[in-house]
Amino acid sequence: MDVRLKWVAAFALLLGSMAVNAQTATFTFTGVVTSSELGGSVAVGDYVTGTYTFNYNSADQLIGHVPGPTIGPWAIGSTGVPYNPVFASVVKIGAFTYRSETTAPPSDPDDSSIVTSNGASTFAASEATPAFDTSSFFSVVETDVARFAPYTGSRLPETLSPSQIGYGGFIYGLAGLRYQITSLTLAPAPPPATLLATLLSEVTGTGLGKKLEKDVERAQNDYASSDIGGACHALAEFLNTVRHEDDRKIAPLLDVTLTRGAQAIAATIGC
Repeated sequence: MDVRLKWVAAFALLLGSMAVNAQTATFTFTGVVTSSELGGSVAVGDYVTGTYTFNYNSADQLIGHVPGPTIGPWAIGSTGVPYNPVFASVVKIGAFTYRSETTAPPSDPDDSSIVTSNGASTFAASEATPAFDTSSFFSVVETDVARFAPYTGSRLPETLSPSQIGYGGFIYGLAGLRYQITSLTLAPAPPPATLLATLLSEVTGTGLGKKLEKDVERAQNDYASSDIGGACHALAEFLNTVRHEDDRKIAPLLDVTLTRGAQAIAATIGC
């Protein structure tokens, strides 16, 4: 048995305590560009949509701790021989699309990917094809120490909470891009009408003379009548109000929830 097969065999044994049906999953996400070196095609503030795919069955490397005598941080990865990423991403920004899973030929030995976790507190993944100067990354970090939690056994990212910071990005040739993650949902993503209804329920009763509720209701009506421009304008007004009232009439964690919710809707409907 060669070294790689030994890795696979050892990895399979160590995964015995994990749920088999949770080894492959695709998440949809939305985001907002926070920095870009792509030139005029992409700008800071542009909305991002895409998917993250996690395929732990493809792993051939085991790094750190896994379920066993001790529970702690862990990392798994792939060497890319053959092409077998445990993490891949698709990022769409306007007419630009980055696809990590198709940037390298299947035989490219330089491809590699890794997924790491520290329980429910942090979760990160990255992939790279050095021969083609491409790579992408993803991370969710818990910032509230009171919410730190041990390994849960799911090995999948959780839906973003107000106390978590999510970000992602990629390098494409000599240009790089980074974005804030505003939503993360096990595919398929909820339809915009559902997201708008959720946002309305979250904002109802927050005060501000019902300004926020009216903005969401206007976005709902415009979206229902296929007036995307009107819906985008209403969401922009909503975000502007939240930005001006955060830490004053809106509690900090609610501010994060409302901002992420509106940004996610805007990205989903194509603002």
